[in-house]
Amino acid sequence: LDRLDTAYQRQVKFVSDASHELRTPLTVIKGYNDLLQRWGKNDPEILEEAIAAIKDETANMANLVENLLF
Repeated sequence: LDRLDTAYQRQVKFVSDASHELRTPLTVIKGYNDLLQRWGKNDPEILEEAIAAIKDETANMANLVENLLF
């Protein structure tokens, strides 16, 4: 029973950690999307910053998902 409980606790921790790691890039992407909607459409500097951040976070997320599947 101890091994089963330990395995269950590891699974709970893994799901919690994975959830956090996936939510972080999504939060960044959402934040930059909101920024673009409010102010970025007409400001080339904000537009470039937001596009770069969204691109980076998308790549980070794709990498994370790839590692999880591997």
